[in-house]
Amino acid sequence: MLLGKDTIRIRSALLNWYGENRRSYPWRNPDATPYMVMVSEIMLQQTQASRVAELLPHFINRFPTIQALSDASTAEVIMAWRGLGYNNRAVRLRDAARIIVRDFDGSIPSDEFELRKLPGFGNYTAAAVATFVHGVKTVVIDVNIRRVGTRLLTKDATDGETSLDDTLTQLVRTFIQDADPSEWYQAMMDLGSTICKARKAECSVCPLQHYCASAHSITASNVKPRELKRREQTFMGRPNRLWRGALVELLRSSSNGLTKNQALGALQFNTADQTTCEWFEGIVDALARDGVIVDARGRLRFAD
Repeated sequence: MLLGKDTIRIRSALLNWYGENRRSYPWRNPDATPYMVMVSEIMLQQTQASRVAELLPHFINRFPTIQALSDASTAEVIMAWRGLGYNNRAVRLRDAARIIVRDFDGSIPSDEFELRKLPGFGNYTAAAVATFVHGVKTVVIDVNIRRVGTRLLTKDATDGETSLDDTLTQLVRTFIQDADPSEWYQAMMDLGSTICKARKAECSVCPLQHYCASAHSITASNVKPRELKRREQTFMGRPNRLWRGALVELLRSSSNGLTKNQALGALQFNTADQTTCEWFEGIVDALARDGVIVDARGRLRFAD
């Protein structure tokens, strides 16, 4: 375990490096509102930071306050979410905004327990919002923090190591107890994204190389693979999530919705057999369950 003087030195080396190399994002700006930070955390769940940095200002311009987002229709938030993917996040974010306006007078709660009740808020997002919005000293572990932390602790840890979770949690608490948690977390995330990367670690320029159990031992050939993810369902060689996104994009371009036949034709299924029709019904049902669209007697449109 890295404690005592090593903890102080590691924290100092990391924060000094971050002060000179921090990446600039809208949600890190001094004038970023709590609302903007919350929105960015939902966007960052499944979208690269560079993409979020590009599209977040447009979304905030469209819905400048949590009240404005709360008042938005599903169609409006889906239209504004264009380019971010996983459109059900937009619906859940809007629903979370409605709860915050209704139950918390428009102020984002600081309590993790209350945050985890909100639609789209898992353990990580609740902890991240509590920390980055309110400065709560709670444990926030994303994929980058996990990678950097496990490599610091042991040379042979895999990129997605879970057996070290208790030790990693204790390590994180030690580092943030006497420091600004937001700054330390952002520094760890930047280090993992730019230097201590999954398939390649640039140890020679890492500020923590003198303290790291894995220093100068990480190469693409010896990185242990993560546990295999559940195989993604596909149709015609294309993941279903992309088909769902394509259908949503078609509806964005249609003011009056589309019949199922029109949608199938636009997806290049001009003649659809029974297998294709059954698959397409599954795509429609999935989007309907997520609250993104409704099937009104065979005509598809965004939900209200």
